[in-house]
Amino acid sequence: SAKTGQHAGELENTWKPGVVTLDEYKEKADFVPVDMNNIATELLQGQYDFIWSCGSLEHVGVGQASLKFILKSLEALKVGGVAAHTTEFLLNGKQTQEEIGLNFFTEKEIRDWVTVIESLGHKVVPLEFA
Repeated sequence: SAKTGQHAGELENTWKPGVVTLDEYKEKADFVPVDMNNIATELLQGQYDFIWSCGSLEHVGVGQASLKFILKSLEALKVGGVAAHTTEFLLNGKQTQEEIGLNFFTEKEIRDWVTVIESLGHKVVPLEFA
């Protein structure tokens, strides 16, 4: 959110020095805020090389909403494109905690997502739970 500084808000807020210049970044990258429960159709045309959600999955909603977002987001990628999703997970392995619409996932839940994603023909890099 704007109050907490958790929302980037614009492309420049996602750039970090040392990789490419800001001008190169602006030329190659897009910043598109998305309603993760209602992704606009025009974003799901297989036109992106890379998509990234950082610390967002836990805010999507309860139940299978996060997996649904991940699967839908794959439609935005070109063949061979990469999706990177980071999220919170519970080290103690207890049940998913729901607190004001906020989820923390178990290792088992995330591994179950991987099974579904791979069953649809997508590759998932080995996960590290640390």
